[in-house]
Amino acid sequence: MGRKMLFLLFCMPWLVHAQAEIDLADFTLQDLADINITLVSKKQEKAVASAAAVTVLTHEDIQRSGATSIPEVLRLVPGFQVARIDANKWAVSTRGFIGRFSNKLLVLIDGRSVYSPLFSGVFWSMQDVMMEDIDRIEIVRGPGATLWGANAVNGIINIVTKPAKTTQGLLVAGIAGTEEKASAGVRYGCKQGEQLFIRGFSKIVKRDPGVHEDGSRAADGWDIFHNGFRVDWEKSPSLPVMFQADMYFGTLGHTLNLVELHPPRMLLKDYRGDIRGWHMQCQAQSIFENASVLNVRSYVDYAYREEGITTGRLTTFDADVDYLFDLGRRHQVIAGAGSRFVKHDYDSTFIMSICPSKRLQSLYSAFIQDEIRIHSLLRLTVGSKFEHHFYTGFEIQPNIRLLYTPSGKHTIWAAVSRAVRTPSLAETEGVHVAYIDSIPSLLELPILFGFQGNPDFDSEILTAYEMGYRWLPAEDMLVDVAAFYNRYNNITSANVGSIDTDPSPVPEYILFLATDENKIAGSILGIETLVDWNITDDWRMQLSYTYTDVSMHTFGGGISTVVDHVANLEGQCPHHQGFVRTFIDLTDRLTLDADLRYMDPLPELEIRRYTNMDCRLGFKMKRQMEVYLVGQNLLKKSQLEFIPELNYTLQTMNQRGFYIGLRCAF
Repeated sequence: MGRKMLFLLFCMPWLVHAQAEIDLADFTLQDLADINITLVSKKQEKAVASAAAVTVLTHEDIQRSGATSIPEVLRLVPGFQVARIDANKWAVSTRGFIGRFSNKLLVLIDGRSVYSPLFSGVFWSMQDVMMEDIDRIEIVRGPGATLWGANAVNGIINIVTKPAKTTQGLLVAGIAGTEEKASAGVRYGCKQGEQLFIRGFSKIVKRDPGVHEDGSRAADGWDIFHNGFRVDWEKSPSLPVMFQADMYFGTLGHTLNLVELHPPRMLLKDYRGDIRGWHMQCQAQSIFENASVLNVRSYVDYAYREEGITTGRLTTFDADVDYLFDLGRRHQVIAGAGSRFVKHDYDSTFIMSICPSKRLQSLYSAFIQDEIRIHSLLRLTVGSKFEHHFYTGFEIQPNIRLLYTPSGKHTIWAAVSRAVRTPSLAETEGVHVAYIDSIPSLLELPILFGFQGNPDFDSEILTAYEMGYRWLPAEDMLVDVAAFYNRYNNITSANVGSIDTDPSPVPEYILFLATDENKIAGSILGIETLVDWNITDDWRMQLSYTYTDVSMHTFGGGISTVVDHVANLEGQCPHHQGFVRTFIDLTDRLTLDADLRYMDPLPELEIRRYTNMDCRLGFKMKRQMEVYLVGQNLLKKSQLEFIPELNYTLQTMNQRGFYIGLRCAF
C-alpha cells in the first residue's frame, strides 16, 4: 500500500462528515475511562482511578479490530509485544521475557486461570473464545501478585464474557477468507421467568497452514470445534449466581524438529495432534446491607494435548473466596483464601519426558489488602499474598500503591511490588533432548545436548517500581503515561550439570545435560504512552509509543552456559515499538478502521524491524446485521515475527490475508 493510500485512510474523516447509527460520538473518552474494572483490586472501580497501568478493551474495540483470536486483539494494548510463531502459536508478553511460553504473564477467562504449569505459559490455540461473547478484556501491565498470586509478574489479562441477560435471542456469525479459511458460530439466549437467563453457543474454526521461509507450504493448519453454555440466576440484585461450562476438540499441526540417533541426526517431520478439553465454573456473590460483599468461585478444568514429543493430560480444581468490607470510615479491606490442585499425566518420549509422569500438585493461598482513604484526593493501598507452593514452599508477595487525584482531569499513581514466578514441570521434573552432533574423536558417537529439570529450582523474583500519570484535557482526549523499573533475581539459566551415556553394553550416544538453575539477574526499565483522541464526532485516533531496555547478567559461577540466556533475554525484546490506530464512521452505515504498527528489530532472533497494517471495512445493512471485509498484514506479503525458544517446532511466516465476515442478530 502506497503513501497516498495511507494518507487517505488516516485523513478520510476530514473529507467525510456524517452521523453513524452507533457512532463514536455516543461515547466520550471520559465515558471510556470511567469503565468499571475488577482486575486491579478485585472490586468494581473506574479504570481511570486505578493505581496501576491499566488498559480496557471494550466489546466495540474488539469487534472493530477485525481480530479473530485473543492474541491478535492484544496487539491493541500499549506495550504488548505480540508475535505469531506459526498458524496456531503465538508469543505474547509485556515488559520483556517474550516467548512461546511467556511465563510471567497470567491469563484469566472470567477469573479462571488458563496458565499451564507444564512450561509456565498459555496455549493460546486452546483459548478459542467466541469473540461476540466478550464484554471486555481487562489488562494490567505490571505485577498483580498481591491479589492474583504467583506468575502475575509482568502483567495480567482477564477476558470477561457477557452475562447471559445481555445476549438474548439468536446470533449467527461467520467468516471466510485466505488465511482465516472458515469460521462459523451460532449463539442463542433465552430466559425462564424474570430471574433465570441462559445462553448456549457452538463455534467451528478452520485455519489455513502458513508457509516456511523458503516459500514451501507448512503443516501448521488447525481446526477446532467449541461449544458451551452459561446460566445467570438473579434471585435478587444482591445474590447473583453464575454457572458456565464448555468443551472443545480439534487438531493442531506443526513441523517437528526431531533428534535422530542415525543420520541425518535432525529430522523435520510434519505432525498433526489432537487437542480436547472442558471446564465447569461456578461463582456466586452476596451483597449485604452494610455494603460488604462476599464472593465464592470454583472451577474444574481438563485439557488434553498431543504435541508429537509428548502427550499430556492436565486436570485442575480451584476454589477461592474473598470478602470485601469497610473497617471504620477510612479503611476498605478485602481478604480471601483459596486452594488449587493440579493433576498431570504425561507420556514420555526420547525427546521429552516428565518424571514422575503422574503427580498431584497443591497450592494454598491467602491474601489481605487495605485501601486507606488518607484524604479525599489521596488513597493508599497496602497488602500481601501468602502462598504455599508445591515446589518452592512459602512465598510472600506484598505491594504498596499510592493514588493521587487532584481533580477529575488528573490522576497520579505510584507502586512498589514484589512478585514471583514459580517453577514449571519442565524446569523441575523434565528432560528435553534438544540438539545432536557428531565428533569423530569420540568413535563417531552422536553427541546429544539437552536440558534437565532441577528439583531445587527456585522461584524467579521481581521487585517492581512503577509510576503513572493520566490526564483528561478534554472530554475528547486522554493521555496515559506509565514508567517502570523492574529488578529481577533468580532468573532461569542452564549450566552443564552431567554427562551420561546410553546404558546399553555398547553405548549408542553421549548425552550432555544442562541443568536448569537460577543464575541470572538484571533489570528492565521502560515507558509506555498512549494518546486517545476523538478528533471529530466521526473520527477517533490512538497513538502509542513504548520504550524498553533490558539489562541482564549472570552470577554465582557455573561450569558453562549451554544457551546464552542473557543474550536471549536482551535480544528478544524491542527497544522501540508503537502503533497508530484510527476508527472512522464514514456514513451512518459504513465504518473504516485501521491499525498501523511498528516493531524494532530482534537481533538475537535475526528478525529485522518491520511495519505492518491491518484494515477493516464494515457495512451495517440493518441495525443488527453487519458485513465486513478485513485485510491483515497488508504491507508485507509474509513476515517472520518470532522464533520459539524450544526448537522442536519450526516457525512459519505470518502471511498477508483477507477475509469477509457476516454478523447477524435476531
